[in-house]
Amino acid sequence: MHPSWLDWLSSVDKLVAGSIVGSVVLAFLLLVTIFALRLKGCQERIRAQSDALKEAAQSIADHDAQRIEAEENETRHRQRLDLCRIEQEELREQIEALKESAIEMQERLHTVRAELSRREAECDDADRQMRQLQYDLQSAHSDNETLRKRNEFWVQQLSELRTRYEALKRTKTSDKKERS
Repeated sequence: MHPSWLDWLSSVDKLVAGSIVGSVVLAFLLLVTIFALRLKGCQERIRAQSDALKEAAQSIADHDAQRIEAEENETRHRQRLDLCRIEQEELREQIEALKESAIEMQERLHTVRAELSRREAECDDADRQMRQLQYDLQSAHSDNETLRKRNEFWVQQLSELRTRYEALKRTKTSDKKERS
């Protein structure tokens, strides 16, 4: 060793040297402890940032999944919208066709109503004629009944006349026979 160093050591009391060495060791231990605590704090921050990074990555993955799902939903909605537009156009065409059909049906209904009115008038005329014919028929039956009664009367009168005629004829024949 160096002689000056040894001189200095010899001059310093062993107790002082021990306290210097102890102070240096304690300072070193304190320095190691401080660095260890700082290192532990850095590791905890790294772990926290790593966890935050994992959460952010998971959040990004979730957002990507939601974006993909939203895009799929948008595609489905666009397809539905296109289908709705096509159906709407078809419905408009059907409505137009139904309107035209309704107009034709109204015209036919008007024609049928006119025909029905004409037929009802004919039926009313036929009904009046039938009532007149029934009245005439009833009248004819009544006249027939009167004529039948009259005929019966005349048949009875004729029968009586025949009976008288026969009686007269017999009396004439019997008078002739008596005369002869």
